[in-house]
Amino acid sequence: VSSQTALSPQPLIKAGTTKAVLMLSDGRKIALGGDIRQNRAAIRRALHSYQGNIVLETPRGGEYRLTMTDGTEVCLNAGSRLEYPAVFDGKERRVKTTGEAYFKVAHDAGHPFIVETEGQEVTVLGTEFNINAYAADKIVTTLIRGSIALKPVGSKGGELMLKAGDQAEYDKHNGTAILHPANTEVVSSWTRGKFVFEDQTLGQIMESLGRWYDFRYHFSSPQLANTVFMGSVPRYGNFQNVLHILEMSGGIKFRVKGKDVEVLKE
Repeated sequence: VSSQTALSPQPLIKAGTTKAVLMLSDGRKIALGGDIRQNRAAIRRALHSYQGNIVLETPRGGEYRLTMTDGTEVCLNAGSRLEYPAVFDGKERRVKTTGEAYFKVAHDAGHPFIVETEGQEVTVLGTEFNINAYAADKIVTTLIRGSIALKPVGSKGGELMLKAGDQAEYDKHNGTAILHPANTEVVSSWTRGKFVFEDQTLGQIMESLGRWYDFRYHFSSPQLANTVFMGSVPRYGNFQNVLHILEMSGGIKFRVKGKDVEVLKE
């Protein structure tokens, strides 16, 4: 059979899907996939009369949306983790997260909602916000609507108040934060099926795509990683189409072998 008529092999690099692992303190692990009804039934069975903490983890190439017992909705991005109690029964509703998560918090004035992220603490009564803690050195918290207060975990000092449209960059090493305005549509685009890049370097873009499409990458020249791009690509799109959109921006091309992607100067 000639190469023209041979069936093309299935692409190894594919967009992420709904998948996660739910871990309970008694050692049980529940795999969650794309069937929402099946997920709910599995979670209901696992949590029947369970009172401990729950850890939800998404792998590279996975995401998961859940609603906690208080009605708070969370969207967990790829390679992320959320720890929360099966039942909120104290004066506060405290959860811990790493990676990236989008919160839509159910209003309850008597029980503040607190998100702890690698040394940073965000306190909220009812609001929508995004926390990105992928970077080794900083946590980026963006407030979509409502208001939140931010401070280092365990700090008795003053809190940094954010209003809608504010973004705080918290330095994990020295516990300080810088506040500036943000484009909330760009920040929350991943929850609506798009990657929107605004003044991001190709290094940052490839890191985001690599986490979602689960591939390894390297640059033929280190300078390429600092190239700044603007634009958007579909989050659930065909990987080759995503690379084509980036190539159309000019100056770069890609070589794909298995799950390895090389970024080259055009």
